[in-house]
Amino acid sequence: MNAGDALFLPRLRADLEIQAKAEMGSAATEFVVHDPLQHRFFKIDKKTHKVLTHWREGMEMSAFADHLKSQLNLVVSSLQFKQLMEFLYQSNLIDVSSDDDWRVLSQRQANSEPTFFTRALNGHMFFKVPVLKPLRFLD
Repeated sequence: MNAGDALFLPRLRADLEIQAKAEMGSAATEFVVHDPLQHRFFKIDKKTHKVLTHWREGMEMSAFADHLKSQLNLVVSSLQFKQLMEFLYQSNLIDVSSDDDWRVLSQRQANSEPTFFTRALNGHMFFKVPVLKPLRFLD
């Protein structure tokens, strides 16, 4: 990461639960992020689990990467950080407490609502065709 790209780690939502769960009958461990507000579970890999459990809100990303490397011997590239940040923002796992964040959420909500045309196509557009003598109706 370049020195001019000083990016800081945002605050994760306080209600998130980062869990490690063992599969029954298997030695493999599965890692999940439980989001109780959205009633969703997100599967994550072991590396992401380590990054999220050692998350330091407000720390510069390059300093955090150095911290992970020195403390856990875990190397995280800038591309991996970018992908993780995109995942966190798109999944609404970031605490939105600043003044501009509500605008982003409002825009995301507006973009997710179906348009009139989509609602009309997916809605109940039924009309009754008589079973007996349908040609009279179709003419």
